[in-house]
Amino acid sequence: MVRCWWLLAGGTVRRRKQVVRLFLPMAHRITPGALLWRSRLEKSGGIAIMEELLAKVQTAFKSAFDIDPRTITIDTSPDDVPAWDSMGHVTLASSLERTFGLNFDVDDLMEMENVKEICRVVQSKLDKVKGAHA
Repeated sequence: MVRCWWLLAGGTVRRRKQVVRLFLPMAHRITPGALLWRSRLEKSGGIAIMEELLAKVQTAFKSAFDIDPRTITIDTSPDDVPAWDSMGHVTLASSLERTFGLNFDVDDLMEMENVKEICRVVQSKLDKVKGAHA
């Protein structure tokens, strides 16, 4: 599996010399970052887990900012959500803590610069909790 995907017109993705057609709901925006994230997960076998994680992160965004969760993608940043300012970040962190049953420290909050990093931090915390109970 290659680590690079390129989005072509009509939802076609070119992977080296192969062309793969993506069949995703229209509500999901496909971006090169999302495709790269997805290809790395396919390599590790974690697609279903990360899609579930992203869905929960989207729910936390809805709770924090009262926005349509389908507008939140793996490439969403504070520039894309008007209410995601410094106070909004605290509100979002609180929503994420409730959604996942986790506690974030200041370092975690500083790393959560975009949705991709939020997913990474949350997954790391969940893995630690899972490892502690194993």
